[in-house]
Amino acid sequence: MECATHETIGHSRPRPQSSTSLPMISGTVKIQRLMEAERAIRRQRDHIALIDTAIVGHNLVWREKVAHWYYGVVDHLNESRSIVYVAMNMLDRYCAAHDGSSSMDEAMFELASMTAVFLAVRIAGSGSLGLPELIAMSRGSIRARDIISTGTDMIKTLTWNLRLITPLDFVKDFIELFSESMDAKRKQLVLDSASYLVEIAVCDASFSCKSASDLALAAVLNALATVFSVVELEEFSETVKQSTGINVDATEILSIRSRLQGVYSQSSDSRENSGPHLVCDDEDEEPIQAFSHSNIVMRTISEDQLVDTCDENNCKRKVDPPFDDCVHLKRTKYTVPTIY
Repeated sequence: MECATHETIGHSRPRPQSSTSLPMISGTVKIQRLMEAERAIRRQRDHIALIDTAIVGHNLVWREKVAHWYYGVVDHLNESRSIVYVAMNMLDRYCAAHDGSSSMDEAMFELASMTAVFLAVRIAGSGSLGLPELIAMSRGSIRARDIISTGTDMIKTLTWNLRLITPLDFVKDFIELFSESMDAKRKQLVLDSASYLVEIAVCDASFSCKSASDLALAAVLNALATVFSVVELEEFSETVKQSTGINVDATEILSIRSRLQGVYSQSSDSRENSGPHLVCDDEDEEPIQAFSHSNIVMRTISEDQLVDTCDENNCKRKVDPPFDDCVHLKRTKYTVPTIY
């Protein structure tokens, strides 16, 4: 895949306006409202359980296979790729409620995974995925009543009263804080790069407990580093601090940025390989593939609606099950710049 570089963009560009002169009001208000909603979400019991629970051992391998499979499913169904974040978050919270999925075998984890993406398409997508179609994606061992039973348990176990805030909800608003100092080309490049990084993060279990705002800001900062000078980055950092109170040099942000950079470096070295790979810190291990995005709208689903889906008869579309050895995924639509 061809990558844009600093030379592609060029170093000759005007200095930005002073951060104090930027029209930040609307962007600031939106970010503050999102952060307030995010704090409320993270105070709920299942989100607290996820924050406090580490995903370890064989579950890392299972989880990453599922994340890749989710992207294949939403592409196959022509759904928004943002649904993958919703499905993965639901699955992670459900596993956290079951002691980090340590008590789950592979079959149970696969069933929970398929149920999570089914519910995610229902509440955050078109809602067109029916149970017969989902069953057709399994290896034949999962029945409709299994999905209904697990889905009912998920509905009872997880909290549903607040709309889930995703990293992509924050990405555009963070970029808007400094958008007037960027031409359209640079702004789009930053947006594409940050979105690419956010999608990589969904596949990495270490990010599952991170806040959407921190993850989004880290992705935007890494993306801006490809097109901004040091002075511009400093001004952006000050703008963020003034408008949101977030210190971009905080240990948490720096840690996420470093991890994202490492995962990006691994992904950029192996774009010819479309199979799933475990994200890890060991340079000798296989790297990860990354993807693109779009926006989502949240809905709700009841137990009765879940049971009603059993009567649907649309099962024409099919993809391989999540734990198949051959999982083929579409490439990202973005041209991604070299980071750092």
